[in-house]
Amino acid sequence: LPIPKNDQRICIKFCVKNKIKCADAFRMLIVAYGEATLDRSNVYRWYKMFSEGREDVNDEERAGRLSTSITKHDNAPAHTSLLVREFLAKNNTLMMPQPPYSPDLAPCDFFLFPKLKRPMKGRRYERTTLRYD
Repeated sequence: LPIPKNDQRICIKFCVKNKIKCADAFRMLIVAYGEATLDRSNVYRWYKMFSEGREDVNDEERAGRLSTSITKHDNAPAHTSLLVREFLAKNNTLMMPQPPYSPDLAPCDFFLFPKLKRPMKGRRYERTTLRYD
């Protein structure tokens, strides 16, 4: 089970209140949480903040734009398994239907157009309309 960061921050705050040195607090966290312990720099940073009077163990809201991303999700068996669907639902991830091989996302377009444009480079054309014979 993953250990919430707040649990360790509460322990750090406890050590600050009881005047336990930061190095000793870090060693105690390693004994208690093993490999899941926050790294040394984070322990020292939180120790300093609590020493300076901070009371809240939660991260502060960050300014800026919310993170958005789009991940290709076709109907491959790995994407339709119950485990994946439950994970996406649990993390409030919106699944948008998309054809598995959409022509507008064809990777060959990236290589095709420069090869078509190269012979036209530096040429001057009088007509801009197409003529069909």
